[in-house]
Amino acid sequence: RGRWLTNRFCPRCGTTVLVVAEALAGLSGVSLGVLDEPGRVPIRCHAWVRSKRDWVEPPADATVHDRLPERSPPR
Repeated sequence: RGRWLTNRFCPRCGTTVLVVAEALAGLSGVSLGVLDEPGRVPIRCHAWVRSKRDWVEPPADATVHDRLPERSPPR
């Protein structure tokens, strides 16, 4: 649909660290696996859950999307 998505990578190892999407204006997605203490970051939104691993369970209070949402989630 002509929207852009930008991945930001670690310059040393190439791991995706940050995702910025036009559809999520003003928000950035952080790859929690790159954080030393991922439990300290509140999860407000899960995108692309249709391809998540079986062991991944989004928090009950998180907004969940099968793919990238069409509009920005509420803040």
